[in-house]
Amino acid sequence: MNFLNPLFLVGLAAAAVPLLIHLLTRRRPRRTEFSSVEFLREARVVQMRRFRLREWLLLLLRMLAVACLALALARPVLQGAAAGGGSTAVTLLVDKSLSMQAREGDGTLFERARQRALAILYALEPEDRVQIFAFDEQAEALFPEPVQDHGRARAALEALTPSGRATDTEAALTRALGALETVPAVQRELYLLSDWQKTGFPSAPPDRSALPGLRLRLVAVSDETEVMNRTVTSARYRPGEPPSVEVGIARYGAEPERNDVPVTASSLVEGGLWREAGRGFLSEESGGLLILREKLGFGGRVEIGDDALLEDNRRAFPGGTAGAVRVGIVSNGRALPLVLETGASAGSHELRRLELTRLSTRDLAGLDVLVLDDPPALSEPALAAVVDFARAGGGVVLVLGPATSPSFLNQRLLPALGDWRVAAEVPVEASGTGWTLRRAAVGHPVLSGFAPGGNEVLSQAVFRSAWRIDPGTEARVLARFGPELPALLERENVLLFASDADGAWSDFLVSGTFLPFWLQAMQHLATGNSADLSPGDRLDVPVPPGQGEAAWTLRAPSGQEHPLTAQLAAGLPRLLSPPLEELGLYLLLANGRPVRGVAVTPRAVESDLARYTGAEVERRWADLGAKLIPFSLDVAPAIREARYGRELWREMLLAALLVLITESVLARVWGARRRADEEVEFEEDTRRASAGGSG
Repeated sequence: MNFLNPLFLVGLAAAAVPLLIHLLTRRRPRRTEFSSVEFLREARVVQMRRFRLREWLLLLLRMLAVACLALALARPVLQGAAAGGGSTAVTLLVDKSLSMQAREGDGTLFERARQRALAILYALEPEDRVQIFAFDEQAEALFPEPVQDHGRARAALEALTPSGRATDTEAALTRALGALETVPAVQRELYLLSDWQKTGFPSAPPDRSALPGLRLRLVAVSDETEVMNRTVTSARYRPGEPPSVEVGIARYGAEPERNDVPVTASSLVEGGLWREAGRGFLSEESGGLLILREKLGFGGRVEIGDDALLEDNRRAFPGGTAGAVRVGIVSNGRALPLVLETGASAGSHELRRLELTRLSTRDLAGLDVLVLDDPPALSEPALAAVVDFARAGGGVVLVLGPATSPSFLNQRLLPALGDWRVAAEVPVEASGTGWTLRRAAVGHPVLSGFAPGGNEVLSQAVFRSAWRIDPGTEARVLARFGPELPALLERENVLLFASDADGAWSDFLVSGTFLPFWLQAMQHLATGNSADLSPGDRLDVPVPPGQGEAAWTLRAPSGQEHPLTAQLAAGLPRLLSPPLEELGLYLLLANGRPVRGVAVTPRAVESDLARYTGAEVERRWADLGAKLIPFSLDVAPAIREARYGRELWREMLLAALLVLITESVLARVWGARRRADEEVEFEEDTRRASAGGSG
């Protein structure tokens, strides 16, 4: 056992004070012999011995109470891990991801984490060296080397702000352990402060044994494990008549109640101000189409009501074209170009026919949609131009037919556009009379005006062959030929049709649905702006032809302007921004003039606030000796107990109180009994003395 305040052990000498007081104040009565009461001496001696025993017992209790109080002030502890002394390297690992901005009580989880981290710093010894890692998808050290200036560490913590990124707790822990391993120290302490969000554990636990002298403490910032949260998952502008926004909504932590959610859309106007452009109610389960009162310029945002996480209730989106849709097509067929030319003559869009062999970034400049009709393998410059066009937000339509090369799609084009792929080297042949085109998604703009119900037939056209497409994890199937045979798929700003459009595999081109189907697909993809970016991404786009000399900047939602770096890639000039961390709508400026909007939106995984319990995380890292500090427990006492052992001052103080109570009760009971006995004995002595005198 050790003592944190050993000087107070001097107070044990105070335990002798009650004894000294008793000895110094004890009065010795004068001895006088009375022959008439001599026969009572023997009975009185026995009774006095009993009284003295009680007095000594009460005196002992008083001395014990004083001793317990002195021990409590000396703060005794059972020996802990750091009782042997030596230097200590302390690392704080603080979660700053988007989910930490969830609100509980009077503040956010991040504010709780920061306060508990500050409490840890206040509990450390002055000679301890401190390093702080703030982590989301990556772990960033706040100091080049651990510091002994705790005031500097506190200032860094207080200046720390949460990010909009997702979480990778395992990667952050691995980084912190690696940094601790290089620090020369006898003792190592690692404090991990997080909400234990389940989606923040995408990888396996670190495959390593605990470091020598390591104490891993898991500092909880909440006791909640299931939190209801509603989020805007997507927002896509449709510049048709009337203009609208396609809004996606999801709910986590509970089953959707199938209620309608109030949604507000706003447009960005001059001066960075926002003006309401539309209001309505959409399904909580899936969202829907919100009609706007006006066309948008460079972009807008949609909002739903407040809940646990406010930051994912608002989503920015880039604006669309104000005039006709500009479509470019690469095709060796005749049917689809003819249909698009018909639409162009009607004024719904402008059409530009492109040569596959000479396809370049310059050819795609100014287009809203690019159609690749039954494309063979593309050359490297053409492939780079198509990928750049899609990544910059241009809409791409892939129509697969007899000339399609599945190996080229799987190895080069499709991986650059998502994780979908052609699932077979040869097309699938229909048996019997063939397939019909059936709806697989409800409420999608491409299928507007067709049969509304799920699995309804969209066209009576008969399809005899199609490519089997694996949609991967992110592509959405809009229409099917059969239960396991997708026909129309969408991923972000790319549409893929799995059968040809020139009559080789179907009679779709003579169907009455052929023209509206493709025109609505073009209109659906006509955003004319960049695709959404996630926090931490860089804007990487080609320089528009003829504007290489312009000064390019990117204006953040807060108004701060970021200069863009011009560089060459494959012989073509490109614009590269710094990592974009702020959520919202950015404006791309050329010589101070807005060119288009760029939306930075949160990752969907951060909206699912389901969490592991502290005990589950403790078991996950049991090999590292992890110990949980629950949210209900103060951090500082837990740290001191882990370092120096369990403090017993509370127990000593309680013992002193119990001893004093016992002494008080016994003194009262014995005192009352003694007075009663003395009165009885006095009466008996008087009676006996009177009787003896008479005799």
